[in-house]
Amino acid sequence: MTDDQWLSAMREYSPQRPRTLENWGKGDIHTLCSELVWEAQANKQRFAALALRLPEDISDTYLGAILDGIAETHGALPDERKPGVVAPEQLNTETIFAVICRLHNFPARPCGRVICSAFSQLAGRPWPDDAVRILTHYALNDPDPDKEWWQTPATGGKPYYGGSAESAGLNSVRGGAANTIARFLFEDKDRWPKLEETVRGLVKDRMLAVRAVAVRCLLALLNLNRDESVRLFVSLVDGAETILGSPSVDQFLHHAAYSHYAQVDPILTAMLNATNEDARATAARQIAVAAFHNENAMQDLEKALAGDENCRAAAAQVFAHNLGCEAVRTACRQHLLPLFNDESKKVRDAAETCFRSLSSEQLSKERDLIYSFIQSAAFNDGFNQLSFALAHSSASLPDVVCAIPERLMVQHLAETPNEPIEQRHAVYQLPELVLRVYEQAHDAATKTRCLNVIDDLLELGFGSLEAELQKVER
Repeated sequence: MTDDQWLSAMREYSPQRPRTLENWGKGDIHTLCSELVWEAQANKQRFAALALRLPEDISDTYLGAILDGIAETHGALPDERKPGVVAPEQLNTETIFAVICRLHNFPARPCGRVICSAFSQLAGRPWPDDAVRILTHYALNDPDPDKEWWQTPATGGKPYYGGSAESAGLNSVRGGAANTIARFLFEDKDRWPKLEETVRGLVKDRMLAVRAVAVRCLLALLNLNRDESVRLFVSLVDGAETILGSPSVDQFLHHAAYSHYAQVDPILTAMLNATNEDARATAARQIAVAAFHNENAMQDLEKALAGDENCRAAAAQVFAHNLGCEAVRTACRQHLLPLFNDESKKVRDAAETCFRSLSSEQLSKERDLIYSFIQSAAFNDGFNQLSFALAHSSASLPDVVCAIPERLMVQHLAETPNEPIEQRHAVYQLPELVLRVYEQAHDAATKTRCLNVIDDLLELGFGSLEAELQKVER
């Protein structure tokens, strides 16, 4: 299509195009914009020039599509479009900024989201001061959002954006501007003096969804001024309990707790009793991490482990994940033992993943922990986690591995003796594990124990055992 043909199509597929039955199958302005984004990305110079000379009667939606294309906000070109690429090289900042200014100068400023997306995509570039002025306008003055959409029921009764404040914020103009400012600060912390007042305004935004995104700005500020960042965070979350379960809040608390635990301690302990279960889990998780290095957090950890199953499961995830870290292994092991017998399956499920975080060498040394797990309530539902880790271990297996089939067989005979054991449990890895222990053992007692397990499995009609026996000499 020539430029004139594009102009003709833009006028034909305008926002005022009648939604008649005849037009229904021919697409609309959004259909044409989808094509325009990719065309602009494939020939950036041509379409940037077109954007700068588009007549005022052309919808700003098309200008936004061109900006999306030349800034590559939609990602890489699909493979099927690459043969038609003419000039995909990055444009100079001056040209892109000229297009941004053209969009910004539309009456009523309707293009804030597109402009913020372009700035965000190219945040690492050196931008003129006017770019900060434009960003500040959308961050502080745009009317979107005008309500807490994430708390508003959509069709079917569920809230928009899945009830996520941060997702709602990211899909608004002011929230999008906040995210872009965070990107600007991560790319260059020297931009802070020019953006400081804007960030302070975002911290006090009237909508919680925007403040949930503004936390990202404070994350970036941690790299420059941790004291001020924490002070602003405390102000941002004051009276905002409903956003404390947001992902960026979780991330901020994780980093801030290392240096400013005393300042975030009241927030964390209050979160343990929040109505939002994500907030409770966030608090327990970050308290558990902080307890590795902070005595005050160790006291808070007792409260977290006395909390509801969301708190306990979050803490269990921390201990399970960090069991492989030598510096905190002892603490993790001590906390995991009672969690194996927690009354909540959710907590036990979180704790039993610990074996998959260990190296082969370390797993072979955890004989006592493995035995405690086999004797615990977590074993019934989670022995496959342990079996998987053992099957993928390259180190010698401890003799305690034999206790896995031993306990399974006792339970099977007591509960479902007339069913094949393989029908009830995922036990396909056990023959290989027992035979590996037999081959690697150097003492007669362990070898005898393995042979007894093999005999018992054969009596139960363990089908996959025959194939494994053919691989070794008994």
